[in-house]
Amino acid sequence: MASLEFTSQYTNLLLLLNGLAIVLYIGARSKKKRRAMKFGNYSTLEKVAGRNFLKSSNLLLITKLGAITLLVIGISNPVIVENVSSTKKDYVLAVDVSGSMLQGDLEPTRLDAAKRGLKSFVDATGNETSTGVVSFSGSVNTEQDLTADKQEAKEGIDALDFGESGGTAIGDAIFSSVSTALQSNGKAEVILVTDGRNNVGSDVNSSIRFARQNNVTVNTYGIGSRKNSTQEFGTIEQGDTEVNASRQTFPNLDTVQLERVANETGGNFTVVESSAGLTRGLVELEEEKRRRDISRFFVFGALALLLLEWVLGNTRFDILP
Repeated sequence: MASLEFTSQYTNLLLLLNGLAIVLYIGARSKKKRRAMKFGNYSTLEKVAGRNFLKSSNLLLITKLGAITLLVIGISNPVIVENVSSTKKDYVLAVDVSGSMLQGDLEPTRLDAAKRGLKSFVDATGNETSTGVVSFSGSVNTEQDLTADKQEAKEGIDALDFGESGGTAIGDAIFSSVSTALQSNGKAEVILVTDGRNNVGSDVNSSIRFARQNNVTVNTYGIGSRKNSTQEFGTIEQGDTEVNASRQTFPNLDTVQLERVANETGGNFTVVESSAGLTRGLVELEEEKRRRDISRFFVFGALALLLLEWVLGNTRFDILP
């Protein structure tokens, strides 16, 4: 689906020029009326110019306003944006499995909602797309190396479980995910899903440099509520093990840090509040925005209207001397 986009930096200029054109038109119309009052033979004037000869120049005003509008749009970088299927890309899914992902604002938990959204995304990728899965809390684990088998990729997502080590090592997760992405034979991007901030392990700045040095894009997705919240859990069972999640305080989502990671590596940053929202955001990665500059058409249109206004003003509507 195509759409028209242009910058709004010249909006004030458009309003100013159109306003000035209207003021000048009103002034010229008043002057024309005064000149008409000096014309003694109205019957002759009406035969020449028509009964509404004082209103005929409205078309000139409309033409001039149209020309100004087209010209301003033409210098506002207008483009036609089309979403097209992107070239083949592989993905490494880095998923936060720290205790805060236990929170139930997304049912049944944030982690479960993330897993549903990620599996739907895997189903939506192309048959040649390879997917890897990395989990992180206070430490990082590779759940699934890059594989083109969608079932294996989804099994890697299903294997995601709450980490036993405390903290959220976003920097380490980026290092590990980028390293996994480098195993791709083509272009690979990292998709990082978290609800917190980096508070243990490597510095995020160094992980950003590592991603940029290796030309790997990191897309970041914040999941869950961005409000302050605290929730307490007892010891919970995960398979044959127990995870101590008592008195877990859920930190604010560090949107500033996540957005910086995405911006500095050429990726996208999005906050999602449902598994469906996560899937929608991820599917957009499979599309590329193709932009086609159409500024010349607006400029040519403006010139054509100005020429038309000049011709009409000096021929048909040039009634009074």
